[in-house]
Amino acid sequence: MSAGRASEGAGCVPWWGFSPARNLLSMGPDQSEEEANVLLVGSADPRHMLKTIAGLQDEQGLHVYVIENSMEVVARQLLLLYVALIPQEVMGMNEKTEVFLELFGNGEIRSQTFENLQRAASQLSVSVTETLEEAANPCLDTTLLKFKDRDELCRIFKLWAQTSSEHPAPIRMSAAWDYRVRQHLGTRYDSRKGCYDWDLAMKLHTKGLQITDRLKVITCIQCGVINKQQYMRWREQGLAFEMREGAYQITNPTLLSSRAFNQ
Repeated sequence: MSAGRASEGAGCVPWWGFSPARNLLSMGPDQSEEEANVLLVGSADPRHMLKTIAGLQDEQGLHVYVIENSMEVVARQLLLLYVALIPQEVMGMNEKTEVFLELFGNGEIRSQTFENLQRAASQLSVSVTETLEEAANPCLDTTLLKFKDRDELCRIFKLWAQTSSEHPAPIRMSAAWDYRVRQHLGTRYDSRKGCYDWDLAMKLHTKGLQITDRLKVITCIQCGVINKQQYMRWREQGLAFEMREGAYQITNPTLLSSRAFNQ
């Protein structure tokens, strides 16, 4: 039986990375400089940056340069960093956490989260084109980008900001997610629930994830804590984080790419 074309099922735009979040300054030789410069290539999401920022000392500075093969991935990283760095007096910690996780991992989001996305995208759009007197966030700098790349970022942010019930996303997330599942499973699609159960029981629950720091194991995450119902729902619908009761019905445009699907 054909197992499907896994490469097409996964797609060509990496929205998430494959490794645990690492404190970049704890890797390699000790960092004694007051400011550190780090280059990230193909990290796909800002997990390493957030982990590193959380471990900074009071007087320590950090410059992170990011290279990705798609400006859509860069735009998404800027958005997630913008949300994570919103001052607490503007958005409370609980609300910020919910917004971040929904944008990060849910194919469909709540209306409240979508409104926050539109506001953030609007701010980032004008910040990238330097029409604001001050940057949307002083920690985010796009001035080293080429003008064509900044124009592309602006286009992406405007697309996210203008998406609404009157101007919906170009494709429904449910249809896009189902397409990827079909491509990934191939002839096993009709028995996909059994495939999900097998992947969970035989691939995830039997494995643990060790996180090391300077070659020493500092923690071990047992994947057996993954809930079966939640995992099945994520595989079927793309809903990874369900914070509270609510309608997750609006397509998350940050997880849609304008690149044509492989045929």
